[in-house]
Amino acid sequence: MLLGYNGSETAEIYAHVGNKDIGKIKSPLDSLEGGEMNK
Repeated sequence: MLLGYNGSETAEIYAHVGNKDIGKIKSPLDSLEGGEMNK
């Protein structure tokens, strides 16, 4: 059993969807202006 899923196929589906949408996730740090990371 993997991460509470019933089978490896289910885990593979979740992993595929997760990888597809991972680029859309924004960090709260992305919205900071004038912070140390922007220097």
